[in-house]
Amino acid sequence: YTERFMREAQTAASLEHAHIVPVYDFGVHGGIYYVVMRLLTGGSLAERLQFAEQGEQPLPTLAETAEVVRRIAAALDYAHSRGVIHRDIKASNVMFDDQGSPFLVDFGIAKLLGATSSLTGTGVAIGTPSYMSPEQWRGEGVTPETDQYALGVMTYTMLTGRMPFEAPTPYALMHKHLTEQPTPPNVWRADLPEAVRPVLERAMAKAPADRYPSARAFAEALMAAASAVPAAA
Repeated sequence: YTERFMREAQTAASLEHAHIVPVYDFGVHGGIYYVVMRLLTGGSLAERLQFAEQGEQPLPTLAETAEVVRRIAAALDYAHSRGVIHRDIKASNVMFDDQGSPFLVDFGIAKLLGATSSLTGTGVAIGTPSYMSPEQWRGEGVTPETDQYALGVMTYTMLTGRMPFEAPTPYALMHKHLTEQPTPPNVWRADLPEAVRPVLERAMAKAPADRYPSARAFAEALMAAASAVPAAA
């Protein structure tokens, strides 16, 4: 545990990007393991989506969603270039500062490419079920495309207020991620252009090789879809 904690804290601290929360220090004091990171006071994306669900504020517009995805995608591509896969992209792991800038947080379960399996737990599926890619459900190795899949799920949720796959049991949820296509997003939100659907479907393709070549490429495709509609849409 100690070896894994120190390794992952050091990994997180080594990532320096405008949209990855900075880690300032880590260590052990009095038997308590700690990580010191920047305080973000703007709340999480999950909280914003919850407010929308409760009717307290609208869902993000397509343009707003595309901008958040663009910044988070840039952070992911940077981490991937350093050999780090986040493995748990979800709305609660995107937080905002007081100026509304998004940050990717919680690299605590990130996996270093090439790390020994004894440090990560062989056969352990790490992630959040609603966001887990088909390859994670199958117990296969994770890749940068695994993070892209979860980013696609998060984007779908930002635009529709719903998860792309919902089921009463983990087994049923697994079956949907492995075999089914999500409901077209404009079914839930009529103002979304048809061009958004194929973008999300490619990011959430069942086979990693069928997804975009990078998270940035996915974000650019979403920006292109958003640019075809008025700013208020």
